[in-house]
Amino acid sequence: MTSFMLAMTLHQQEFAKLQQEVDAVTGGKRLPTFEDLPELPRVRAVAKEALRWRPVTAGGFPHMLIKDDVYTMPDGRSMFLEAGTCVHGVQWAIHREEKLYPDPESFRPERWLEPSWPTFKEPLTKFPTLQNYSAFGFGRRICPGLHIAERSLYILISRIAWACDIAYQKDAHGEDMIPPSYDYVAGFN
Repeated sequence: MTSFMLAMTLHQQEFAKLQQEVDAVTGGKRLPTFEDLPELPRVRAVAKEALRWRPVTAGGFPHMLIKDDVYTMPDGRSMFLEAGTCVHGVQWAIHREEKLYPDPESFRPERWLEPSWPTFKEPLTKFPTLQNYSAFGFGRRICPGLHIAERSLYILISRIAWACDIAYQKDAHGEDMIPPSYDYVAGFN
């Protein structure tokens, strides 16, 4: 949620789009419910992008190899990894791979909504959509709370968009106080 709030503070035009989507589904007269979530693709795209843009586990969680393995690098070279070696799936690096995430430093929810982006894998009208997404880990070590986290993020984001406006704090001179985009700590970092 910290990454989402920072993103919406820095990218208020994206928050306005979220509010429009939520209001279109709810009529602006009621809180969004879990039943509304399949009709809120932008909510899901913003959640995915917030997790990519500022990952909760930027350094990844360590895993120890239980058997020898060979990793083949993109350039074709191989690296032998002995059983007992500690490896990390470093989310920060994974989520900044230019080929998969063009313009990786920018907060761009459309990368999950538009088929022209390499990250577009399925329409976000399909629900739920955080499976097969590395922000929650990999394989049998994937976060066991994925489904709870996913639904919690979606409902919280949709309800914040429904109930709140986000604006910069003003300084003593009435000027916007824009928060730095890297000067915070979130998650397990």
